Amino acid sequence: MKECERFRNWCQERLDGTPAPADETLAGHPAACPDCQAFQDCLALVHRSLQTHLPQGDGPPLPQGLAHPPGSRAWPWLIGGIGGALLILALVASLLGRHSPSPPAAPATSPGPGQATPSIFFLRQESPAVFLRQEDAAPERPAPSTGESPLGNGCLIRCDAHGKARLTTRDGSSLTLAPSTELAVQGEEVRMKVGEIWVAIRTKGGHFRVFTPTAILGVRGTRFGVTVALDGSTRVRCEEGTVWVKGNAGAGEHLVLAGHQIAVDRTGQSGTLQEWSPDDQPRRTLSGEEFMKNPVRIDKPRR
Repeated sequence: MKECERFRNWCQERLDGTPAPADETLAGHPAACPDCQAFQDCLALVHRSLQTHLPQGDGPPLPQGLAHPPGSRAWPWLIGGIGGALLILALVASLLGRHSPSPPAAPATSPGPGQATPSIFFLRQESPAVFLRQEDAAPERPAPSTGESPLGNGCLIRCDAHGKARLTTRDGSSLTLAPSTELAVQGEEVRMKVGEIWVAIRTKGGHFRVFTPTAILGVRGTRFGVTVALDGSTRVRCEEGTVWVKGNAGAGEHLVLAGHQIAVDRTGQSGTLQEWSPDDQPRRTLSGEEFMKNPVRIDKPRR
């Protein structure tokens, strides 16, 4: 690379009329470097163009027949010569830009050992007794008590009998976790093990999904609740918009509209749609003991 730079500088000095002596290695360099050979050829074209098109008195004598007539103006010849030279110089610059080495690309970053790729969710603890675990085999640790913490893919969140938490995304969507709830996040998915959540989706048409032990939920709406009992049975209530629900038994798919609910039993069989209203039950959160005694109750958590 240094040899190429030396050769091109030497060629430029020759064009400027102040050539520096070149050693044998430098003079023979184009024979071994096609790029420098092309560079030298382009400079030779520039030199010949200047010699040919410059008017008399402004450069070397012109060949017979190309000299402008006596008394005529020289500026058309000058403009033509300069235009041709600029065109060839642009060609040289393009050639150099094409063959100039580009800086090495920065290496792609990947999570280090023990680090997970980020999910779309951030965690805010709303009351103590919320715990995180990045992997099944990893030890549990208390969730940060203040601020919003990014969650990695595969992170498990557990609220005990007194814990409450909220998951948020950058678009303003949120998931409220009631006490005695356990779930995991993966990309744009939530995988519930047990408990109760209320979901408010800000952006429609995304790929947000909720998985329970017995059902799959596709979000087409704005606000809905999911309760998962200890035996895996699932109840879905839609307050706004629509939610697509399919039981794992494959008995069919249901579109739960606003003001309706549906239950999926522990075998994955889905029931029939029923009307439901947020005012049907008191707005309170089940305690841990109540939830354990009444796992299929659908009381709505306080918001």
